[in-house]
Amino acid sequence: MKTIMTATSALLLVASLFCGTAHAQQQRVLAASEESLAEQIHLVKSRQDKFKLFLNTQAALSRTQAGEEIPRAAFEVRQLRIEAKGQINPWLSYHWRQRLNRHNDGTNTIDNLSASVDVAGIGLALSDRWSLFLGRQAVAYGGIEYDLNPIEVYEYADMLEYLPAFLTGAKVAYSLTPNHQFQLQAVNSRIHSFESNYPQARAMGVEEAMFPFIYSLNWNGAFGRHFKTRYSVSYSPQTERHNAYVVALGHEFSVGNFGGYFDLMYSFEGLNRKRFVPIRENEHNLSYILKLHYRLTDRWNIFAKGMYEGQGEIKDNREAGNWRISMGILGGVEFYPNRDNNLRFFATYVGRTSERKFEAKSDPFRHRVSVGFVYQLPMF
Repeated sequence: MKTIMTATSALLLVASLFCGTAHAQQQRVLAASEESLAEQIHLVKSRQDKFKLFLNTQAALSRTQAGEEIPRAAFEVRQLRIEAKGQINPWLSYHWRQRLNRHNDGTNTIDNLSASVDVAGIGLALSDRWSLFLGRQAVAYGGIEYDLNPIEVYEYADMLEYLPAFLTGAKVAYSLTPNHQFQLQAVNSRIHSFESNYPQARAMGVEEAMFPFIYSLNWNGAFGRHFKTRYSVSYSPQTERHNAYVVALGHEFSVGNFGGYFDLMYSFEGLNRKRFVPIRENEHNLSYILKLHYRLTDRWNIFAKGMYEGQGEIKDNREAGNWRISMGILGGVEFYPNRDNNLRFFATYVGRTSERKFEAKSDPFRHRVSVGFVYQLPMF
């Protein structure tokens, strides 16, 4: 009997040791599985951070009419851009964006990049406050509308259409606080040759400046959640006796479901590159843009926008009057089927007119009614 009890005790001891060992192994397996799952999630997120690919699209069925002309209707893809960006590691990132519905010839550009390329460069985080971006980039102008993704703008003011917007150079940024950032930038002043931008220069006997860059100082500020600013001043030497300046003041505001922005932009060009006014020298442009919107529900938004611009000449340090005045109105409604807001359907009306005082003539009032969609499609 004693022998049986001893054997039974031995079996129980062996069983308990086996169970304990199996339990410990199971815990290690579970821990390893959890660690492996966490590593896999981290790996997936790391890959997503390193490579994000989007297709930015604005397309519509539009009906246009100018004055008494016969209305015309067409399906249009007004914006089509492919964009890739990513964070390689804590201090290195990259960004590339290119317009697909524009020619892709970069052989005659001074930086060997096509005019269809908006952004192509790398970002360096030098510290918690300092950062650097090198390559093709947006000029650091102020203004809220200028800084928007182009697919979000249904109609640009003339000044934004003609400003050189994407150029190659370098930009350093300093974050004073999380709500206030300063940027200092130097970029090429143009993409194509000096002669193509200023065909009147040869007849005037002037040569290009030695350092024909655009130098910009930009301040982006946020005052709580309801008011933001985007201010800038830019300077560019054109020739030995001509300079260009741009001052832009952007203001964005929101109160509940109501919001909008107001942009004031002024430019002066010692040597005029615009084609719609016959001013060779000392051309200035003043632009006002006001947009208001009201979010009716999570899915519906209504908006209205007005634009007023004047182009004129300065002689003997005095304004010689506006040579051209242009105005525009825009209104519409948007429907967002998804909560992430990357897809919207819209219906808009755009009306534009201009008065050319140098010809004592007004252009026909132009109408456009459009129904379409805006979609930032995440492709990867």
